Amino acid sequence: MERLLSCCLSLLAFLLLTSCMQQKATLYKKEFAQEDLDFFKKCRWFGAYYQGTAAEHYVIKEGIKWNPEKASLWREMGIAFLKRGLPADYYPYYQKAVKYDAVEWQGWRGYIYLYFYRDYERAIQDFNATDTLTPNFVDHPQALSVDYMRGICYLKLNQIEKALSYFDKHIKDETETVGEDYLSTYAFLYKGICHFKKGETKQAIEILESGHKIHDQNADILLWLAKSYIKNGEKNKALSSIKLSKSLFKEGYFHSRNYTEDFFQSYLIDIEKVEKDIFATI
Repeated sequence: MERLLSCCLSLLAFLLLTSCMQQKATLYKKEFAQEDLDFFKKCRWFGAYYQGTAAEHYVIKEGIKWNPEKASLWREMGIAFLKRGLPADYYPYYQKAVKYDAVEWQGWRGYIYLYFYRDYERAIQDFNATDTLTPNFVDHPQALSVDYMRGICYLKLNQIEKALSYFDKHIKDETETVGEDYLSTYAFLYKGICHFKKGETKQAIEILESGHKIHDQNADILLWLAKSYIKNGEKNKALSSIKLSKSLFKEGYFHSRNYTEDFFQSYLIDIEKVEKDIFATI
């Protein structure tokens, strides 16, 4: 009886061992079923994995093996390196994305040149190329109009007239497409800064006030309004604007970006300096 029990236990152990070995073999098998192959061909985003993790990159690399011309795989592989400040690792992957699907990703590369690297000339080149690829259509990489971003590029290059032409084009197009109530006020901010830099104080005030009417909780616009009012000799309006700007800033109503500093980003020290200058002249 004991011998029979021993034999049964040995047989059970053998069967369990065999089952485990089969499962392990299946787990590490490199061949993919047709549904796996279809997944890799179709996949674009990898929401099941945290971006930049070993798990995500493993899945992407396997996808690239099966579909090496899938542009979104190369893009997703590179973007994690970009966010970690590793341009030497990010760039080759993103170049492949643009190579295999320029219509989709060239404008996005222009966005990266603009916001991450402040390379305005290259950004403009990519935005212009995107226009050529999609004529009679305004592209919105990263949900931002290429006209709006070209305006920023030319503003930073101090080519103010070109900047104004693109901000005007952007505001006109967005007004006709989605309506004025849904316009981003930062096009008004940057257009106002253009006029401020040209010494056109009244025009700066006019455009900044328009932006403030659309969104009255914006510390950045109010800061530049205060600066413009000072130049125009309207000290009481300047004081009112800077006080509201300071209050809204402390409540978090100012523009900022993940990973990079925004263009003409406001800080409390900037607001307090203007406030101090106003009090000094009253």
